[in-house]
Amino acid sequence: MKAWTIAQKLYEEEECPRTLEEDFRLHVANPQGCVIKLPDVIALARPVDKNAGQEIICNPKYWFAKSLINCWHLYLLVGDAGAAWQYLPFELDWMSYERRNVLRIAPFCRMKSLLCHDFRPTISSK
Repeated sequence: MKAWTIAQKLYEEEECPRTLEEDFRLHVANPQGCVIKLPDVIALARPVDKNAGQEIICNPKYWFAKSLINCWHLYLLVGDAGAAWQYLPFELDWMSYERRNVLRIAPFCRMKSLLCHDFRPTISSK
């Protein structure tokens, strides 16, 4: 199954404020957005200030002053996580992501190590 199709299924199963297509367009339009869309991986990310609140960090419409950036917010990652890392334009000290709509922040190197070990999203059967 292609990464885009898997991402669409995740959006159907998770509570999301927008559609996958809307979030994709917002990350493309954001001057700091990082979008990776390949057959086997899709990732939406952007650099943020880890000290900002969850509402701002998780809002792809918001961007941060360069002096405040210290964390990659991984908004969506589906497919080959190991392949996604090579497309990030630079490393930061931290990485954030949401799991079940709860923001989590961890050291970048730890997340890279964990995600590069064949991460695959779980799709529940309805």
